[in-house]
Amino acid sequence: MEEVLGKEQSSLFQAIDILTKVFLSFFIYSVAGYIYETVLEVLWYRTGFTNRGFMFGPYLPIYGTGAIIILAVFSKWRRKVSFLRIVGSFVGIFLMTTVVELIGSYIMEAITGEFIWDYSQYAFNFQGRIAPNPSMRFAIGGTFLLYVVHPPFERSADKHPKFFRILALMIAVVMMIDLIVSLMN
Repeated sequence: MEEVLGKEQSSLFQAIDILTKVFLSFFIYSVAGYIYETVLEVLWYRTGFTNRGFMFGPYLPIYGTGAIIILAVFSKWRRKVSFLRIVGSFVGIFLMTTVVELIGSYIMEAITGEFIWDYSQYAFNFQGRIAPNPSMRFAIGGTFLLYVVHPPFERSADKHPKFFRILALMIAVVMMIDLIVSLMN
């Protein structure tokens, strides 16, 4: 009986650890997206700081969502790294992030009445929602995330699962409160 319970507990913790890594990846890359957008806005476009998201916290969930999709679809490609796999990842990420951004713009418009970005000044844009230039940047960032940034995070999460579980729970509570308050405003 103890052997069966031990296996069930072990699989439960494995599932919790997978969810923890997925959630923390979502959070980390949402924050990274916020930092990226802020740097672009303040240093590149020189328009000054504005909160780029619809939530109060320093995170943009569309970046976290895109990152999770990239990791889910392309993580297997990391096992045998080759030039062709990297190029294939880049092209796939380019297409996928473009679709995610397009769908995200429609979701944001349905929820808030508007979408937060406007690519109408870029060549070959579609309704100001998507354009090749930002998609190229997202593909570069997504490929870098896949092959360089994410592997050390996974190793760290595997070494310290209890710490990461607690951290994920704390962040989830804060983000849920933020989401509720943001939707009420």
